[in-house]
Amino acid sequence: MLTPTEVLREIETRLGASIQILELSEEDIMKIIQESTIRTFSIYYPLRQTIIIHPKSDKVPERTNVFYINSSLEILGVSKVLAENYFGNTGLPMATIDSDPVYRQFTTDLQSMFVQPITFDFESPNLVEIFPKRMLVGDFTVEYKAVHPTHFGTIPLSLREEFLNLATIDVRRALYPIRHRFQNINTAFGNIELFMDKLESAEEDRKDILERWRTNSVKNSKRRKIFVY
Repeated sequence: MLTPTEVLREIETRLGASIQILELSEEDIMKIIQESTIRTFSIYYPLRQTIIIHPKSDKVPERTNVFYINSSLEILGVSKVLAENYFGNTGLPMATIDSDPVYRQFTTDLQSMFVQPITFDFESPNLVEIFPKRMLVGDFTVEYKAVHPTHFGTIPLSLREEFLNLATIDVRRALYPIRHRFQNINTAFGNIELFMDKLESAEEDRKDILERWRTNSVKNSKRRKIFVY
């Protein structure tokens, strides 16, 4: 599990802090990662959470089928709504659990033909609107995507290197304009190079990694898809 200390030490190592003084303080580096890196990372690899919505207490006043998602996290979107006991206003017979299996399957198939499926819209920062706007019986579950907390503990081990790579690039981007003003320093001991080559490519490196993530996210099985027949 990643920690702020581990992230900071890894970034400093990659940027050669042991052999040169970085123009950014530890606080500056952490601010860049917490405000830029982790949010960008979360867009492609969000923290997925579920919450139970209670229609009576979570409903937005004076709006139909709009509910609050009460979370302390920054919500990026909703990926799934699971509502049990949703039947719509079809007037169709309901098969009980102890019904004949053939009859139960028949009524289930019949309802699937007439009951409009549940869809939803997310309204930033924390509202979900459910369609169709009719009979929702009881509580329902919402799966939502959120920004990872700044303690970094929710970042999967399998994505550790991806996150650290982006964090390193973001810090390199911040260092570039500072060092660009003094590309070479003349001293009594000779000319000092400021290792500008790695910093100059930071912008392109960032574009490359985000393009790769964008391609991978399209293949994600949890990504919301629209199928056209």
